[in-house]
Amino acid sequence: MGLFVVTGAFNPAVYGDRAVQRLAHGGFSFSVPNNLALATATLSNLTNNSAARWPN
Repeated sequence: MGLFVVTGAFNPAVYGDRAVQRLAHGGFSFSVPNNLALATATLSNLTNNSAARWPN
């Protein structure tokens, strides 16, 4: 339940838009597959309920 509250509060707060704008201004392009995979993995770990695990 808490996960939905956090992600629901994050969306209208425009922090996501600001982060994307800053990344784009710094030269980060989401059209590059490796960058998109990195961004997806980072956001998944931030909003996911389970702990992130490093591969051994």
